Amino acid sequence: MMLNLSSINLNDHEQFYVQYPGSIQSHGVLLVIDIQTLNIIQVSENTQDFLGIKPRTLLGKPLNYLLSSKTITNILGFVDKNNHEYVEKIKLKRNPKKLKFRGIFHTIQDSLILELEPLSPEDNKSSIEIYNLFRNSIINIELTNNLEEILQIITQEVRKITQFDRVLIYRFEFDSSGVVLAEDKREDIESYLGLHYPAYDIPTPARQFYSSNWLRIIPNVFYQPIPIIPRQHPLRNEELDLSHAVLRSVFPCHVQYLKNMGVSASMSISIMNESKLWGLIACHHYSPKYISYETRKICEFLGQFISAKLLYKQEEKFREYRRQIQQIQSLIRDELNKNYNSISNVFNKNKGHLINLTHSQGLAICLDEKISLIGKTPTQEQIEDLIINFLTPQKIEIFYTDSLEKNYPKAAEFQNKACGILAISIFLTNSNYHIIWFRTEQAHEVKWAGNPDDFTVISDEHNMTQ
Repeated sequence: MMLNLSSINLNDHEQFYVQYPGSIQSHGVLLVIDIQTLNIIQVSENTQDFLGIKPRTLLGKPLNYLLSSKTITNILGFVDKNNHEYVEKIKLKRNPKKLKFRGIFHTIQDSLILELEPLSPEDNKSSIEIYNLFRNSIINIELTNNLEEILQIITQEVRKITQFDRVLIYRFEFDSSGVVLAEDKREDIESYLGLHYPAYDIPTPARQFYSSNWLRIIPNVFYQPIPIIPRQHPLRNEELDLSHAVLRSVFPCHVQYLKNMGVSASMSISIMNESKLWGLIACHHYSPKYISYETRKICEFLGQFISAKLLYKQEEKFREYRRQIQQIQSLIRDELNKNYNSISNVFNKNKGHLINLTHSQGLAICLDEKISLIGKTPTQEQIEDLIINFLTPQKIEIFYTDSLEKNYPKAAEFQNKACGILAISIFLTNSNYHIIWFRTEQAHEVKWAGNPDDFTVISDEHNMTQ
């Protein structure tokens, strides 16, 4: 059902449950097995299409109805010692359709989930081919230390591996909006490079999902969701958790979003900064496109590699920043040892270092109720009021904002001199000390991918997953 923004609460839109879709995509089969009894307790409704066996026939059957004892032993031995997925090519004991499958297993809710994907011609790649694809990508990425160039190379390498029509890197901003930083595409399609997308483009539950799943694939956005029967987990009397299922269904809003873009197939690879979602490698194709498990894994490893690279580059920048701070600290300490009775002169002498440290335009040093102003700042009276009525009552030792007016409305009076601040405060029994850096407002043009205030939300009570 299509709903206009004026008739829906965006907070409700943010509350859909990504882990309980109740259905899967149509390019494979899903079975749920009770770990205690090894009986099949839930199945997707499309088993007849792939296995030649009706779903109701499979319910209640032991797992050895489909798999050999050796295969079952291998699976159970692995999942007993590991909490990640187990994968192997599966030979079914009953297979009227004569299809070959790859089985992907993982455990959740005291159950074993088995996903069967038919093998495709792409699955015939040798291990050495796969190794060379991954190795060459890593070598090419390692040829540069510039982060912007690294991101561009990543898009080129992922596109080379997957042959998607477009591969882009999408970074989340501080306000959860997104921006396209790098792109590699077919020459005949429009570019998305530099475009910004509002926060609701990828709702909070979807971002949480991407934070716990490295890769997400939709081979055909025009698929018809395949229900799981029974919908409720029979042993736990709750929805089946498909958080880590490859085949899990897609939230209708996202499907429609891709259709509106003309995209028929997509794949997303998460980029993490420690435990926080930094962005996505998004892949788009303008016709249905299936990507083999091995190729997906290469892309997943590249996502993990760029995440590690991102963390390394960030730590490298922090190390350089700390080095600069230590140099300034040493310089000021030496000056104070020589001029202890003239603290303000010491800070004034080093004002250039202090301002450059934060790339700010102004600085206020407040020591023993004396205020020294350097560069472009509010007036002394305005700073006194900021300290007395805002910084001191809060007792925050480090405070920073890029919009002071939101926290301190009086800042509107000097917005042209101090839109953002960084304040370091020391609160003692009888006195307070403050160093406050000021930055002026920095205006820049944002290219939105459409009007961020005009959009449509799709609601579907029966298939709420991104």
